[in-house]
Amino acid sequence: MKKTKEVNPKKEMKSLIICAIVSFGIALIFAIQLLFLSCNGSEKIYAGTYFWDFYPHSPDKQFVSRFKDDSIVYICDSTTTNCIKTLKGHSAKINDVDFSSDCKHLASASDDKTIKIWNINSEKCIKTLEGHTKKVNSIEYGSNGKRLASSSSDGTIRIWDIDSGKCIQTIKGYESLCGSASIAFSPNGKYLATSSSKGRIDIWDINNGKCIQTLKGHIDGIMSMDFSPNNKHLVSVDWEGMMVIWNVKTGLALKTYKDFYYCHTRVKYSSDGKSFLSQGANIGGWVTKKWNAEVDGPGEVIPEKIRDLYNVDTIIILPFFCVFFSLFLAYFSIKEVEKYYNLYLQNKKEDN
Repeated sequence: MKKTKEVNPKKEMKSLIICAIVSFGIALIFAIQLLFLSCNGSEKIYAGTYFWDFYPHSPDKQFVSRFKDDSIVYICDSTTTNCIKTLKGHSAKINDVDFSSDCKHLASASDDKTIKIWNINSEKCIKTLEGHTKKVNSIEYGSNGKRLASSSSDGTIRIWDIDSGKCIQTIKGYESLCGSASIAFSPNGKYLATSSSKGRIDIWDINNGKCIQTLKGHIDGIMSMDFSPNNKHLVSVDWEGMMVIWNVKTGLALKTYKDFYYCHTRVKYSSDGKSFLSQGANIGGWVTKKWNAEVDGPGEVIPEKIRDLYNVDTIIILPFFCVFFSLFLAYFSIKEVEKYYNLYLQNKKEDN
């Protein structure tokens, strides 16, 4: 009888252990890298951020608005989070809301193609703005509270006069990001920033409706934008966690931040323009971070090669893949060692 090739179980197990250690080591390296990138450039992490912090607050921080996948807006006390007002009137899902500067009114955008202006105190809709032919994705009040900007899936941006309730300007050719297009008014009310599904940001002159600058660098959809208090800069964050400070006049990126550990959904400049806050979340909870927004020099183009190197899909999926591969390798190797070891014992028994 032909003898089965002898194997050394100890040697097989040693090879198994080495392979497992190497794959686990790779996973650990990427996990450490992920944690490092999450804190890159952050001055401070505000722990204990609540889910409520992600909803729009009134300028005086007294109210916070909440809306689910339905047609109702809930106005809550920002301290107790108790619901104190209920705004009913939309016939479809609400996508965005914004408070007026005097905190007396709230605007809401809906899938029903309308924008409603609410009196918070009376809980009554005082105006309904109609004109968009598809769902309204995003809205924002101008700094003086007299204007309102809206973006829609119909490919237009509309500027509304609040007092008359009429559309005073329509900007066509706008490429919306389905469901969560981001727009931002400059503090001086002269400019409007809009985002596209491919990460492009356009700066529009409100007076003539012309695009005066296009900011290119993001490779994914924009989640949030905000102008600096001096109107010179714009901060933006995309779906992959990259935040950029732009020079509005030149269109150059002055500063970039990479935070792949959290999916940031909002960015907001401080009143002095020296820093900005970002709010984000992952499966572990919610977090608010403060970032240094001071910029020096003429600016530079976003380093795309570095961006590709730290692609969010790679640094998140690869550690899990390494762990899975280690477990698969261990299971497969144990089964193989067990099979050959049984044959080895059988062969030895036959020899005796």
